[in-house]
Amino acid sequence: MFIHKVPKKNKDKIFISYLLRESYRENNKIKHRTIANITSWPEKLRNDFEKLLKGGEVIDNHISYKQGKSYGAIKVIDKICDEIGITNALSSDKYNKIIKLLLSGIILSPKKSKNYIANNWAKNQAIEEVFKIKKYYNEDDIYRSLDWLSKNQLKIEKTLWDKKVDKDNTKLFLYDITSSYVEGKQIALTEYGYNRDGKKGKKQIVIGLLTDINGEPVSIEVFEGATRDFKTVKKQLEKIEKNFKIKDIVFIGDRGMIKEEQIKNITEESWSYITAITKPQIEKLIKNNILQLELFDTDLCEIENEGKRYILRKNPFRAEEIKKNIEDKIKCIQKKIKDKNEYLSKGKRRSADIGLKEINEVVKKLKLNKIIDLKIVNRKIVLTIDEVKKEEELKLAGCYVLQTNIDKDKLKKETVHSRYKDLAKVESNFKALKTGFLEIRPIYVRNEFHVRGHIFACMLALKIIRYVENKLKDLKFHTQYVWESLNRIQYIIKTFKSQSFKILPTDLSYDNTLILKTLGIKFPIKM
Repeated sequence: MFIHKVPKKNKDKIFISYLLRESYRENNKIKHRTIANITSWPEKLRNDFEKLLKGGEVIDNHISYKQGKSYGAIKVIDKICDEIGITNALSSDKYNKIIKLLLSGIILSPKKSKNYIANNWAKNQAIEEVFKIKKYYNEDDIYRSLDWLSKNQLKIEKTLWDKKVDKDNTKLFLYDITSSYVEGKQIALTEYGYNRDGKKGKKQIVIGLLTDINGEPVSIEVFEGATRDFKTVKKQLEKIEKNFKIKDIVFIGDRGMIKEEQIKNITEESWSYITAITKPQIEKLIKNNILQLELFDTDLCEIENEGKRYILRKNPFRAEEIKKNIEDKIKCIQKKIKDKNEYLSKGKRRSADIGLKEINEVVKKLKLNKIIDLKIVNRKIVLTIDEVKKEEELKLAGCYVLQTNIDKDKLKKETVHSRYKDLAKVESNFKALKTGFLEIRPIYVRNEFHVRGHIFACMLALKIIRYVENKLKDLKFHTQYVWESLNRIQYIIKTFKSQSFKILPTDLSYDNTLILKTLGIKFPIKM
């Protein structure tokens, strides 16, 4: 708002009218409209009011102050959406603002339902001032936006991909999957499957995340809960080819992801892959004399065979860790045997066979049945360790083999090894999505479009989180602290002779000033 002076000439006299006006945008043009005529106000009152509008302070009994809504965090989210292309990718005028509101709710109010975000959390946020949302909306509007997100996901991902400028890294993709359990019984796409959350008896969905080599989320997909890891790869390959239109690709996935069928699909497109092979596959290569145990060392070693490159290494720390783990398991079983034998010694009617069966179940659970033998001698359970088989189990401890078909001229063995290790960045993203700052669980939506839209919205929120973390990495601030701190920036409502207007505090905390400066974001003085 501002005070506009309008001079009017009447004969030899000039009269000045004072109009309180505000600027607004219409069809990308800036226009002005009059709010009130304040010509009748005393000159001092007008001068003081003008000073206030320009961000100054006036001590006057005509002024009252009221704390406004949270502005800082959602304004930063809005600015970042502009910066990284989300605003442009959300091409719909109808859903653009609601989706950015939803992303803000996911970041600032994780683990909450869409009902809570719409009807509780948003009431204390400056959504009208930041997102220009004036009309009433509710959770149904958010659900409709999830439908639109789901149906337009490919188009949005393509738009965001086209904005990328780091072309040197666009040919290498990291891919991994995770699962997320659900509590409800009527949620689409859920099924019983291999549960990575350790929640037995819970249905789940499977989530596949594709990133660039820097760990920047590129695409996310939801699969039915019983889908096997390697069954998700083909759809990602098709998406890369058809949606992103990239010809020369290096697809990087772990040993459970890229199997013979997936390798065939990749090589048929003349693409490349990097993966790790399983222990049985390593043993088979050793048996066929393609690899030798002596080649495994702390330094990388490379073998070529039938168009495949095998890159070998032994991690001594991991080898020692595995050895200690086996020793600890053996000690655990020995203690259980001691306790069970003491129990058996206190009564002849106590069954040694039942005790043996119980201990054998523990041995099997700890996967030591190959090296441990149990038998009963004089009503006591006796443990025998096969040292030869134990050494056999430990010979490949800490050893791993990477497999790739990419030419040496394109990637040296050290680079192949580093690129495979980059899969940890995908794991970091899953941690942020599931148990970190965002916490996409519990999933409150039910139908398929809502589930897919919710997971995709979480990926977009993750892109915002990662952008801020990367920008602020030198500040060493925890992610949660950054957003909580920004969310405490609230506007102030000043009422001046029945005229109310909103301004932002000019004296921010040191940390907030540093955060905004590092992000390159400036807030307006008046709104």
